[in-house]
Amino acid sequence: MLDRKAAQRLAEIAQDASDLYAVDERLTEEHSFGWVFYFLPNPDCGQDISGWFELSPYIVDRNGSVHCMGTREPPEEVIERYARTGSVDEDR
Repeated sequence: MLDRKAAQRLAEIAQDASDLYAVDERLTEEHSFGWVFYFLPNPDCGQDISGWFELSPYIVDRNGSVHCMGTREPPEEVIERYARTGSVDEDR
């Protein structure tokens, strides 16, 4: 079982966000299955980030599996589906 800090680190590795993007702590959600991490442009990266978009959120399950949620659907729909089915994919 992961704790939140380890789960966030897995999301950061999966996102390969380097220093250009950072987890927005205010948006991080905890659920029974694990956590949802949202990445926003990092204002401390030393580059002009005006006009940059947020990146796809990631689900990190308590068992350590990491899932990119994509940006095609509202996060709430993907989170609900994952809680119900264990998958972020529509067709599973």
